[in-house]
Order: sequence, then C-alpha cells, then structure tokens
Amino acid sequence: MSLAEEADVPSAARASGKKSRGRFAGLSSMLMIEIIAVNAGLLGTIVYALGTNGTWGSLSASVMISAASLVSGGLIGILFGVPRSIAAAQQVDGKPATTLIGANTNLEQISDWLTKIIVGVTLTQFGAIRREAGRLFHSLAPAVGGADGAAAFAGSVVIYFVVVGFLIGWLYARLRLSLAMSGADAMLELSRRAARAGDTETAQAARETARSLTQRSTDA
Repeated sequence: MSLAEEADVPSAARASGKKSRGRFAGLSSMLMIEIIAVNAGLLGTIVYALGTNGTWGSLSASVMISAASLVSGGLIGILFGVPRSIAAAQQVDGKPATTLIGANTNLEQISDWLTKIIVGVTLTQFGAIRREAGRLFHSLAPAVGGADGAAAFAGSVVIYFVVVGFLIGWLYARLRLSLAMSGADAMLELSRRAARAGDTETAQAARETARSLTQRSTDA
C-alpha cells in the first residue's frame, strides 16, 4: 500500500464509525451487565450486614471487603488480559519482521511473569491455598457481623467479587485495551511515515485518530 493510499485510512476509519455503532452498543450492554453484577453483589452484602447486627461498622467492613475483592480480581484479570506484542512472520518480499501491536514493554513482561507465577502456585499449592482461604474467611467473619454462617458469607463475598472483578479486568484488557493499542500503534506508524514523506496533513490526521482511539478505550 502506498503512502497516498494509506492517507485515506483515517478518513475511512471515521466514515466507518457509524457502521461500528452496533459493536460499541454491544460493549455498552456488556458494561451494563458488569454494573448489574457489581450492584447485585453489593446489595446482597449490605442486606446481610444490616440483617445481622445492623451496625455501621459491620456494614462498612462488608462494603470494603467487597471493594477490595473486586479490585484484586480486576488487577488479576488485567494481568491475564494485557495484550502482547506479536512479531509478524518474515514477509514474502524479504522485509524484516514487523510488530502488530507495539514494541515490548516492561508491563507486558511483568504481566507474563506474574501470570505464570499465579498459575504455577495455584496448581502446586492448591491444598495450602484452600486452607489459608478458610482461615481468611473465618477471620473476616466478625467483620461482617459474626453471626452463624458469617464465615461462609464472607467467603462467598470474596469469591464472588474476585470472579466479577477478574471478568471485568480481563474483558477490558481484551476488548478495549488491545484494540486501542493496535489501532493507535498503526496510526502513529502512519504518522511517522507521512512526516518523513513531508505530508504534514496526513501525519496530523493520523495522530488525531490515534489520540481518539486511546480516549475511546477509557470511555464507558
């Protein structure tokens, strides 16, 4: 593809924005499902806390346990879903391998290491993890009211919000972050090539498209 042909990429992307509304509408529906799941868990936690002893201490502790579990699961989900920089195979015309998403970053390497560590420890120390999880749930029981079955409820809260947070983080990394990274990288590469060729208009349009892609990844 020549530089003149690539110059039409930003305008073509903008022209296809209306056709992509269905995809973004699907993402909004997914966001609504995530919000409903979080609110349903919070509602159940609050109702239980108010039904046991009804103190503000147990209520705030239950909410903070839910929030901590949700954030922890979200961070793990992002670690598992961080997009990788994939080097393309050798091209048929003899050009060197190129990058599909972008150059390697320390975040990708750390994510890869932590993912392997988490999976390895989980598989080899499953019994110990189960015992320590039971101790954690029993230690959280007084915070959520201390009634009969409080340990089971605390464990349910932790597991529920960790799973929901994991799914939210993983889906965000896979559906938003990866698309934003690959699209922005392609537009920045086009901008650099256009700038070297002296086509400032195309370079500016490509930079604006890359900026809009990164901003879109943070939109609801």
